[in-house]
Amino acid sequence: RAYRQKDSTYSVPGPTITMEPGNKYILSLENTLPYSPLEDGHNVFKDPNIANLHTHGLHISGMTPGDDVTRFFEGGRGGDFVYDIPDDHMGGTFWYHAHHHGSTLLQVAGGMFGMLLIDDANDGMPANVANMKEKVLAIGFLDPGVQGTGGDTLISGSLSPSWTVNGIIGGNLCIPDNTWEHWRVLIADRGAKLRDVELGPGLEVMVLARDGVWRTTAPKELASNNNTIQLTGASRADFAIRKTGTGASWIKVGGNIVANIYTSND
Repeated sequence: RAYRQKDSTYSVPGPTITMEPGNKYILSLENTLPYSPLEDGHNVFKDPNIANLHTHGLHISGMTPGDDVTRFFEGGRGGDFVYDIPDDHMGGTFWYHAHHHGSTLLQVAGGMFGMLLIDDANDGMPANVANMKEKVLAIGFLDPGVQGTGGDTLISGSLSPSWTVNGIIGGNLCIPDNTWEHWRVLIADRGAKLRDVELGPGLEVMVLARDGVWRTTAPKELASNNNTIQLTGASRADFAIRKTGTGASWIKVGGNIVANIYTSND
């Protein structure tokens, strides 16, 4: 199960959504999964093909037709969400994901999540930060082991439970030599456990923001001396990253390498 924008292809993560403070947005959600009626029961796994979308971290109304997680759509049905972004909403890194109670774990573990960015051009960023090239990294844990949960009949295949970066297992990231970049990082883990996120040797790492909130001082050095920060599933962090030298580096989550990092002179 995955999201896609109309007339495009399904992907994990779903398409990145960008919004600006002071604007109103209407998101039309159509559930193309097979129809099945709503099941009874609370705090149980159920409704594998009933879907919705939750904007995680935004300061907007949780009432219908806003970001109401109690709204849902059976297969073959859909409706509109209306997002009023306040004029004074801080820019930053957020995300969206499936949030129908009973099927959230199944659907997020299957890939129903994506990045959501609020434009921060007017947040008074230092010029050296505002001019950095940005990378958006959705680090998501996909777990086909949820197959069958709540009556699921769609998940199959031989993929082992795996960390992915922008949908790729064991991929490579390239950064220009001796150049600062702004990395927007999400940990999309349906288990929501505390994880060590470590950026490997040869990297200078500064913190810019946590969970969509700018640091008072940005960039700010990490308190640890080994480029490690702790994040839970659903948390986000913005980093200023610079790499020098040609040696390989990496990103680790919970001790597991999720992507390799290389430098380029191009």
